[in-house]
Amino acid sequence: MAANFRELIGELRRAGELVEISKPVDIRYIATLVDQSDKALLFTNVSGYDMPVISGVVNSRNRIAIAMGCEFAAVEGKVRRGLDRPLDPVTVNAGPVREVLVEGDDVDLYKLPI
Repeated sequence: MAANFRELIGELRRAGELVEISKPVDIRYIATLVDQSDKALLFTNVSGYDMPVISGVVNSRNRIAIAMGCEFAAVEGKVRRGLDRPLDPVTVNAGPVREVLVEGDDVDLYKLPI
């Protein structure tokens, strides 16, 4: 199982389950493109935004199994064990998750490509 989201993207790429689209794409068309695709899609050039968009990461049994690091038949058991025995969160002060940090009045959800 991938230790972080970037590793998961790499695993999907290696498994042939990810298509990277570098042509400019309008945010309004992403949902339709993902719905029509049999792969996860990584849009690196979303018109009007300065960040990539990935979608369809868990839209298939194979991609769910890749994300969970097991065969699909074992996913339900892993989820049940996780619900029965949840792990306590670990707070960190550094790492990739904190590469971009926006706080207070600088927070603007309209800047997110959603």
